Amino acid sequence: MNYILIFLTSFIVISVGGKENKLDIFYYNNIFGNIHQNKSDYSSAITTISCGQLLKIKNYNEQAQWMHVQSGPYKGYIKSHYASKEVPVCFQDKYPKFFESLDIDISDTYYWGRLYDLYLTSKQVDL
Repeated sequence: MNYILIFLTSFIVISVGGKENKLDIFYYNNIFGNIHQNKSDYSSAITTISCGQLLKIKNYNEQAQWMHVQSGPYKGYIKSHYASKEVPVCFQDKYPKFFESLDIDISDTYYWGRLYDLYLTSKQVDL
């Protein structure tokens, strides 16, 4: 009986005394994007997200170029400048009638997100 009591006490001390990661809440602030499998624009997209999407982030580092995020059941990486502590003013919220008339489906949002990843936000080349 004493062994069980000692085991339970040590288990509780370890569980309570263990350091937990702080969880920060951010919002995606670009019109469309993707959560990536790795820290690369060219890595596979795990899921597509849109402006205003809630993101959970552990161990936030302001200097990091990429953030490890969770949105729903999906975990992966986004570029840090696409995450905002404040709820963003999104195009789709600002102009809802126009946005709804575009009739964009999930596959379209994936391709628009890839366009932002690979073309619009890639490094500019001076000519």
